[in-house]
Amino acid sequence: MPYTGCFMKEIFRIATSSPFSNFQETTEDVDFHGYGIPKSTIVIGNIFGQHYNDKIWDAPEEFRPERFMDEFNNSPSIISFSVGLRTCIGQTFARNVFFLLLVFLYQRFSFELDVASNPIPTDE
Repeated sequence: MPYTGCFMKEIFRIATSSPFSNFQETTEDVDFHGYGIPKSTIVIGNIFGQHYNDKIWDAPEEFRPERFMDEFNNSPSIISFSVGLRTCIGQTFARNVFFLLLVFLYQRFSFELDVASNPIPTDE
């Protein structure tokens, strides 16, 4: 079961449904890492940029669920359901249903790569 959780996190990271978060507005002047953001400024989070940031993720373009096997890597950097006060209200439901769907499919089906119809390029 732990690997299923890691697999889900990697899917949420690599296959984000929306590249940007919901629009949010600052309620006061903010200093963010040396950048001044005035009150009433619309802020849009770059979810895709966060999920593919090579300063956060080692080889972000590769699908590697193992990156989450470390118990300390419950990364807040996965923000598929947006951030802040306007995060998706259904994210708990979506995560639970997705978990059940993955387990259901894995229990009943066998998955393998069809190399003949989708050849993997080699470095030869």
